[in-house]
Amino acid sequence: MTTGDRIAGIEYAILEARELGAMAGLLAEAFSGHEPPAVAVGLSALEIEGVVRTFGDKAVGERLSLVARVASTGTLAGALLGEDFGTPPPAGLDDVSPRFAPIRALLDGLDERYRASRDILPGAYAHLFMVGVAQDYAGQGIAQQLVTRCLANARARGYRVAVTEATGTTSQHVFRKLGFREVLATRYQDFRFRGRRVFSSIVGPDATVLMERAL
Repeated sequence: MTTGDRIAGIEYAILEARELGAMAGLLAEAFSGHEPPAVAVGLSALEIEGVVRTFGDKAVGERLSLVARVASTGTLAGALLGEDFGTPPPAGLDDVSPRFAPIRALLDGLDERYRASRDILPGAYAHLFMVGVAQDYAGQGIAQQLVTRCLANARARGYRVAVTEATGTTSQHVFRKLGFREVLATRYQDFRFRGRRVFSSIVGPDATVLMERAL
């Protein structure tokens, strides 16, 4: 992938530091309204924005995060938050919000099971953590383009595998369409956090699915 790829008036490029705030706001809006676990626990847009901002330095430094800009205005139409799966998570995630804790426990549980049978080293596994599209640009294939370009960028930089945790029906469909296969899953009705079935209200997707694809 080259910076400045453009399709139908949308420019796809690696995230720049000056765009962190806009990316955090876009992903916060998308996830607070539509992402099943976030909706189930009542995670607000402000809290999700805090999660994204916590990844800020890591996202910019590792250059695995992408944005989709409206070429004529520079406004963000979509964003993908990516990271190196072999490097430590950013400090401060535990301090974002108590409502984020069950979501993190769900994802960490899947990740730990995945890591148990693999040697995850820096520079080998690209983690696609969050992808979202602004409401005004939904239905234009922007999420699929972001994932496709993220994979190309990771491959060009020497990564061998891409991994993601797809939490909803739409994201699972997009990743399957792009060649990801299911490796592990945690059913929402079975998951308990501190004894409570915190995701029991989710209707539609049965589970969060950890998926991978060779690059």
